[in-house]
This record gives sequence, structure tokens and C-alpha cells, in this order.
Amino acid sequence: MFLVRYQVSILLCYLFCITTLVYAVSLSAPFVFADVINVLENPYLKDFSAFIAKVLSGHQERGTLASAYDLHNRVLVSLSYYLNYQFSGYNPALFRLTNICFHFLSTIFLLLFINRLLTVSSVFKEKERYGILWIVVTIFALHPMHVHAVTYISKRSSVMATMFIYASLWSFAYAKHLRDPRYWIACVCFVLAMGCKEFAIVLPLILVSFIHLFGINGQKVTWIEKGRFLVPFGILTLAILMVRYFQNGEITYVHDKGFLRFSEIIPYASSQVLVIAIYIGKIFFPIYTYLYYPLGAHASPYGLQLWSGFLLLIGLAGTTYYVSKKNPHKKVIFFSIVMFFLLLMPTSSFIPQNSLMVECRVYSCSAFLFLSLLLILKEYVRHRLWRILLLSIYLVGMLMLNLEVQEKYKHPYRLWEDVVQDFAHAGNVKKKALYGSYLNLGAAYLQEGAKSLALDSFQEAHKIMPERGEALLNIKYVLMLQKNGDK
Repeated sequence: MFLVRYQVSILLCYLFCITTLVYAVSLSAPFVFADVINVLENPYLKDFSAFIAKVLSGHQERGTLASAYDLHNRVLVSLSYYLNYQFSGYNPALFRLTNICFHFLSTIFLLLFINRLLTVSSVFKEKERYGILWIVVTIFALHPMHVHAVTYISKRSSVMATMFIYASLWSFAYAKHLRDPRYWIACVCFVLAMGCKEFAIVLPLILVSFIHLFGINGQKVTWIEKGRFLVPFGILTLAILMVRYFQNGEITYVHDKGFLRFSEIIPYASSQVLVIAIYIGKIFFPIYTYLYYPLGAHASPYGLQLWSGFLLLIGLAGTTYYVSKKNPHKKVIFFSIVMFFLLLMPTSSFIPQNSLMVECRVYSCSAFLFLSLLLILKEYVRHRLWRILLLSIYLVGMLMLNLEVQEKYKHPYRLWEDVVQDFAHAGNVKKKALYGSYLNLGAAYLQEGAKSLALDSFQEAHKIMPERGEALLNIKYVLMLQKNGDK
């Protein structure tokens, strides 16, 4: 009786323990990758007046170093960096601890929203509901694909935006009418999420799906009442887009020409099916978790990769439809899958892009794919012992992979090895990107004292772009170190 009564409180304590204990492994890691630009070389962290002036200024020029800070579009993330610096200076442990705290809060809001979602669906017993909650939030807290979003300081935007999206969904799910304070909390959280990362723009679409399937506060309502509930979010969306337009001179601000010209849309659109398939595969089987490479356009619509990805998605959609057709949980399954694709859509799926595939883009959506899978598994694997055994093995594997990925952050050369490996597999990486990766790998090897490996990396960089002088200078420097014995 005690366990049932205090189930949510016990869950919160459990989540605090696993997130802090597991992610404490990475606290001793240094700054890596873009942390150098976003934190160490960011002049706005030291001067609050300059920070505010830059946020309020006009269009931010592309291609400049200042554009990397993204003060206009992700102002709350930049503000969190500023506060981190004011309290702890350039201490990577406290910057990373802040990321872990945001991850813990995201997990809490996910727990509260899914609890409400399962409650308003009215088909789950209390014991079933809490069992599903334990599994989904544990997977979300420990998933290896989330390590880069949590541990990599410069990916804080994904964690913060997700936290506010989940908080908005939770508040919205409890709101009874427009004057309910929880409704306006949901609106505020939506605006805050947009101040962290642009993909939060899909939240109104998620709310449309939620209110259509589950009504308002679990009660069926007319279309007029649904419309009234959604109008403020529509107004906020238009207002945010207008602000973005006047600040940046365009609706969205995409680095590295992420969106395509019209003539490029069809070739790249064919590749998006494979993008989705790769992300789904990595979520369920994150054996090799680092994912940072561009996926080029398909020259032909008959490529094996395209059709294998297309068949995989058709099979997934058909299986889901067949399972949910006679499943009492079909509304929750359908909503979970819709939410997964909506959260993934702005950064990697149905909108054709040529931007890099990055593992942190599944941070906000993976939990809902697992929720739909659990409900399907519950229907077809009826023996409780088998379900427990399968899930226990899976969670242990997730924990081990999580710790393995975190260990890489203690030794940056291992991260750069992954980047070079991914770029080599992609096959369509620009020479400049591969050249820079080998240079950074060599520098990371030097920090570890591995001079021969550093020399090999610099030589590879020199082979790629012999006209550039940086690699040659580094080769001479390493040879001098080897000759003088580090004297």
C-alpha cells in the first residue's frame, strides 16, 4: 500500500539517483569540440551589457565567429552559459553538471506528462500505468544516444528545449479552461522552449493531436472549444516567427546552408526516408552511438539504401496499424508515434535538408517511440516473466553503453576518432571537414602524449589538402618533439 501511494515520489528519488550517479562519470571530462567557441572563446560570457546589446541588435551575419554563439535564436542557452561562467569560471565540471540538472528536470516532466497521458486514456490500471512509467523514464534517463546531448556542453540547447516542451505538455494536459493558470504556464513554456532551440515550433501541432485524441482534461469537447484552446498557441507561433524574421531577415536561421534550393529538394527528399530509418535503428540498437555525418542526395531513385529504408518504414507503419487496430491502447500508440515524427521532423526527416545527422536530435522524441513499442510488447508478449527478462537485459545493455560513451569524453581523441570514422563512411564529406578532423585528432593525441599517432593524423591531413600549411607545421612540430624528447 505504501509503495502504491508514494509511487511517483519513489520514482522521482530513483530518477535523481540514476541520473546523478550515472552521469557523474563525465564530470571530470574537459571541454570538447564546439565548447571552445561557445564557452572558452565566447566574449559575451564576461560582459553582460555586451551580451544584452548583441541579443537586441539586428541581423546576425552568417559566417562570422559571433554567429556561432547564436545569441538571437537560442538566447536562453547563451544566458545559461553566462550564468555558469559567472558562478564557476571556466570549470567544465560545473558546466556539465548544469546539463545533467536540465536532463534530470526533462526526465521529471516526461514522467509527469506520460503519467497524465496514460491517465486520460482511461484504459490503464494504476499498477500497469506505473510499470510503464518506470520503464520509459529509465530508458530516457540512461539511453546512450542521449549522452552527447547531456555530456556535450554545446548541445545544451536540445536538453533545455526538451525540458520546456515536456513541461508545456504536462501543464496543457491538466488545464481545464483558458483561465486555468496551468494553461498559461504551458504557453510560457512554449515561448521558453523556442528561446532554446527552433524545433520547438512543432509543439502546437503536438497539442492539436493531443486535444483531438484525448480532449480537454480527459473530457470530449466540441470543435469550437478545441479551437479556442489552440488559438493562443497559434498567435504565439506567428509572433515568434515575426520576431525571427525581423531579427534575422528570414524565418529561420540555419547554419551551413541546412535548407535546400528548390532544385535540390527532390534528390534530397529521397534520402530522408533513409535518414528516418537510420535514426530509428540507432534508437533501438545504439551499438555505435556517435552519429555525425552528412547523408548525400540519391542520384537514382532505385538505390538499395533508399528502398531498404522505405520498406523498413512501410513495415513499421503496417505493423503499428495492425497492432493498434484491435488494441485498447491504440490512441496512446498513435499519439506516441505522431509525437515522435513531429519532434524529429524539423531537424532530420520530412523537411528535406542537407545538414548533418546528429545523435542529439533524437533526445526529445525517442521516449515516445519506446512508449509505443512497450504497449505493443505488452499486447503480444503476455507472459510477464518474459517481458521482465527482455527489458532487464535491454536496460543493462543501455547502462553499459551509456558509461562507455561517457568515458570517451574523458579522452577527446576517442571522440575525434569517431568523427573521422563517420566522415570516412559517409563518402561525401567536404575535404576541408575531413582535413580539420584529422588536425583535431592529431592535437588530441598530442594532449595524451601519443606523438606517433599524432604524427600519423597530421600526415593524413596533409595528404587530403597538401596546399594547406597547418598540417605541415604540426608534422614538423611533432618530429621536433620526438627528436628532442619533449625538452
